[in-house]
Amino acid sequence: MRPIASVVGALLMLGACDRSLESTPEAREDAMGVEAERVIYSLDWIWGEAVPTEGGVGWSVTTDLGYELQVERAWLTTYAVSLVPCPEPVEEDDADPLAMLGEWLVPTAHAGHSGVLDDSAVEDPVVEDLSVPGITTMGTAELSPTRYCRVHLLSAAAPEDARGPALDGDPVGTTLVLIGRMRAPGAERWQELALETSLANGTFLELPDEPSPSGALEITIHRRLDTLLDGIALDGDDAVAMERKALLDLMHGATLDASVEAP
Repeated sequence: MRPIASVVGALLMLGACDRSLESTPEAREDAMGVEAERVIYSLDWIWGEAVPTEGGVGWSVTTDLGYELQVERAWLTTYAVSLVPCPEPVEEDDADPLAMLGEWLVPTAHAGHSGVLDDSAVEDPVVEDLSVPGITTMGTAELSPTRYCRVHLLSAAAPEDARGPALDGDPVGTTLVLIGRMRAPGAERWQELALETSLANGTFLELPDEPSPSGALEITIHRRLDTLLDGIALDGDDAVAMERKALLDLMHGATLDASVEAP
């Protein structure tokens, strides 16, 4: 299992600069959380207004700023996913705000920030082919008796041993790649679209409060295709700003479904 501390550190610095979801975690005071024997993670895509290209490879969409996109090659690396234990109840006089914040900011470590992965963590980077978006199984983890309140999702640059389908390109060292063409609002000519980033970013997703299941907790995390490049001036913004905004859009649009598999 590869070290994740450096990736989490880079992610937290990015979140602080971009004011991402990870920089402002807020625990629900009334959260009861979920306790299960094991968890199964899957990744999926919501097409929304995006339309698959005839032939099944690639897709097109018009962004909220009116840019027409035709995506021909694309992929995304999901680096890790884990559950976040519910905060321990504390007396107001005994509360340590920095310690409580740390519990939510570093969900892959046990209390005390030892760097040991939580039992719920699946750190097995997978590269998804976004030219043919579909369902991907991230992995399964056996759980210790712990009540969990959130899911943490992390996208980061693909290592050499990342798993995934054969791609028309090398994903190693990249987090998100979108290749195709775009047309600005009111323009007649199409221009090349080439977005590639190795930045990391992530998000926290709330789990529903449920009784403790006796089987597996099945979690499917959904991301949106149609809002992936919303809010970006594709013919005006600088490359780094586009990369950061695309990752923020990816994480801000994420949702999850949770169900219980019968034992």
